[in-house]
Amino acid sequence: PVAAVEALKMLGTNGGGVFAANSAHPLEYPGHLSNLLSILGMLLIPSALTRVYGRMVGKPAEGRTLWWVMAVVFSLAYAAVVWIQAQGGNLLTSVGAAPAAMPLEGTKLRFTLPETALFTTATTAASCGAVNMALDGLAPGASAAPLLLMLLGEVVFGGVGTGLTGMIVMVLLCVFLAGQMVGRSPEYLGRKLDPAVMKRVAFAILAVPVIVLIGSALTVLMSSGVGTTLTTTDTPAHVF
Repeated sequence: PVAAVEALKMLGTNGGGVFAANSAHPLEYPGHLSNLLSILGMLLIPSALTRVYGRMVGKPAEGRTLWWVMAVVFSLAYAAVVWIQAQGGNLLTSVGAAPAAMPLEGTKLRFTLPETALFTTATTAASCGAVNMALDGLAPGASAAPLLLMLLGEVVFGGVGTGLTGMIVMVLLCVFLAGQMVGRSPEYLGRKLDPAVMKRVAFAILAVPVIVLIGSALTVLMSSGVGTTLTTTDTPAHVF
């Protein structure tokens, strides 16, 4: 019963697991092969959509270029997670901890470091949300790579459809800026990027940050008075 849900979870980049431990649970991912298949499932459709895009616009090379850009960024993020996480194990050993290949807090011992890092990179790149380890268990530097993939808007392959759409928005912005720098009218796929197009691009880029910042500000303002009436005499010790 779980396997049928897992296929939908990964191919649709939905992320929600049957169990609380998500993809770290042995009934969701019992071994190495299932872990590899889940990673392929997350990236399969978003990766294929770059080819679809190239054929739709009549320029297959354009689709290949987008795929390679995504692949390079993905590879750099994966390499950073593996290398920094391994160095974290060395740092722990240097302060007297037991020797280990990596910091083990929040990780599953049946998955190796390359497997865990690949799954972590893939799920944050594809905006899936499935995890086979606790992301806050990564070493401080290693957690920066998946965080960067999320802050980019999860456009490195990204979710089904949304990743490619976000990447095209980034491409339009880069083409516009490059055209301004060299003094040429920016064009993409033979069409000039007029002010109307760039206004829509700016809206798409700013929409998420504006929503997040406004929501964060409201949360801080609404919660600023919580706990102000408590004193040290009536506050349980475990709160501190």
